Amino acid sequence: MKRRVLSTGLWAGLLASLAALYPALSLVAPLSIDGLLRPIESELWHGLALMISAAAAGIILTSFGMVAARRGGAASWKVGGKMGAIAGVIVGIVLFLMVLSPLSALFAYAEIVPFQVGAEWPFPPGEALEDYTSLMLYTPTAWLIYTLMASALVGAIGGALAGRRNKGAAADENLPLDRLITERHYKHHYWFKGDEQAIRVAVAVGLAVGILAMFMEITVLSNMSNFAINLPQRILPDGTIDYVPPSPTTFLPILTMLSVGAFVVYFIQNPTTRWRSRISATILATHIAVVPVVIMVLRYIYLLLGLLPFMAYHAVYSPGVAETLQMATESNPDITAAETEQLLTWLQGLITDQALKTYFFGTAVFVLPWVMLIYLLIMMTLIGVFQGVFFAWLIPMMKPAPVDKANRLFRK
Repeated sequence: MKRRVLSTGLWAGLLASLAALYPALSLVAPLSIDGLLRPIESELWHGLALMISAAAAGIILTSFGMVAARRGGAASWKVGGKMGAIAGVIVGIVLFLMVLSPLSALFAYAEIVPFQVGAEWPFPPGEALEDYTSLMLYTPTAWLIYTLMASALVGAIGGALAGRRNKGAAADENLPLDRLITERHYKHHYWFKGDEQAIRVAVAVGLAVGILAMFMEITVLSNMSNFAINLPQRILPDGTIDYVPPSPTTFLPILTMLSVGAFVVYFIQNPTTRWRSRISATILATHIAVVPVVIMVLRYIYLLLGLLPFMAYHAVYSPGVAETLQMATESNPDITAAETEQLLTWLQGLITDQALKTYFFGTAVFVLPWVMLIYLLIMMTLIGVFQGVFFAWLIPMMKPAPVDKANRLFRK
């Protein structure tokens, strides 16, 4: 497994998501919910944007397998197919998170859109709430499976074609060290660039830790789904919500995430460099470990976002809010009772605005994945660097690799 194959899949997935974003917003989203308007009203510019998006998405999705196989140096159709399939899985994950998961949330949200927030519908009826929760939490799993299968198949076909065309190419990997020194004018850190053991360990550890952390949070997330279904019965007379979070199990997933570097450094038997291989592999593992958690957590965030106007309605219309505003008026002479009443009326009108509610949810589900991508990319990189440096210093003291023994001899 090569890092170039993984990076090709990531960039192809991001570019394909950007290309598919406008068709999703302008064609599919308005079909799911009445009232969602396409971003461009002009027919001319709308058609031009669709053609450009379709062309870009088509080129990316049909060529990423070939690019991955070529960048990975595949010399046969089997190797090329494997590289294309690996890149396809990454493309499918990114495309699901950025485009398909928000669309799935919109189709689920359509179940409660007809019930306008107000005195008549302080909450959607029980049947609609159950359908909304079921579609929001369980339908994305099927979408994810189909997306991964389709993208892996397309990538495997493209990679196999590229590998077949490159069949018989001279392998430029795993040459003896004396030949690398005499025949290749490489810098010292390029001598072992064909050794991909660290990448394999990073992928395996990242997937194992991510899936383990995801299953650790199942009790918390299932409790949240029960909370959504029984939400009307949990509202107290003062407008507050009767909800007691489950026992804190988040410590175990966090501890598991923080141990990624230890597993990576321990299982890399023969790193090519003392620091660089271990730190880069740890960063990759932390990025991979967070993906399964994000896939599950995002749908629960969408679930609560859809119910947010109903919960805000109860908070604003509860007797406690009026009392709080009255106390604020009495304690602050600069605020008059009329201004307080005007503020309360404005909040109530804001919450019961059906068009605003739909626009807020439709915008939030497409913006949130990109915000989370940037935030988690920065955070996981910092965490990976810290873990990589710490465990690359600690673990070789107890379990030195050949490069550590060579470094000790060099110091002597």
